[in-house]
Amino acid sequence: MIRGPEPASFARELRRVERTNNGSSARNHLAGTVTDKILEEVSVRVEIQAGPFRAVSTLSRDSAEELVPEPGVPALAAIKSTHVVVERP
Repeated sequence: MIRGPEPASFARELRRVERTNNGSSARNHLAGTVTDKILEEVSVRVEIQAGPFRAVSTLSRDSAEELVPEPGVPALAAIKSTHVVVERP
C-alpha cells in the first residue's frame, strides 16, 4: 500500500464511472461483472464482482428480469446506505 496525496488523487480519478441513471440519489457505484443470478422462489439474488469487492442484492423476479443481465455481463452496483462503516485494512 502506498500512502500520500498523489496516490489518493489517482484513486479518485479511477473511481469515476459513467452513471447510467442520472436521476439516482445513490452515491456509491461499483463497476463490475455479474457473477451469479440465482433464482429463488419469489426473488432473485444477484452477485456482482467489482475488483476485489463482491456486491450482493436481492430483487423481485420482475425487476431482475427487466434490469439484471446474465452472468459474465458488465454491470454497475449502485449502493445507497444510511450507514457506512470505515475500517482500516
